[in-house]
Amino acid sequence: ADPCHSAGHLLAVATAAAVELLPGVEVVQLHGFGDDEGAMPAAIVSGGRAEAATPRSRVVAQRLAQGLGVAVGLFPDDTDRLGATTNVQGRAVHQREGASFVHVEMSAALRQRLRDDAAARAQFADALRVDPPTGRP
Repeated sequence: ADPCHSAGHLLAVATAAAVELLPGVEVVQLHGFGDDEGAMPAAIVSGGRAEAATPRSRVVAQRLAQGLGVAVGLFPDDTDRLGATTNVQGRAVHQREGASFVHVEMSAALRQRLRDDAAARAQFADALRVDPPTGRP
């Protein structure tokens, strides 16, 4: 079972606790998709909202594309797939004012590159980093 769709899973419970206890928390969720998905970008970034990309998801998508030199789709602007809109953790985060949610889906090839390449991992981490001093995108 996918823990992102189970309200009773430990991941959902821990996320709900973090959202409750940490004002302004950002939950970053990393997922992967397989080669059977068809023609896809290397990554899809979403804020978990069906109606529009979030400012934070836009920044992360742009940074991933620039830093890793790969095709990155922004949900829902570039793709209508894998947007985490039914995600239990994302819904919990969206209910809390000031909290944010970023969901990153990665191809098998990108996941392998991140496992093998320390520089790529550093670029990936930089893309997710929140810039001071505002703490937002």
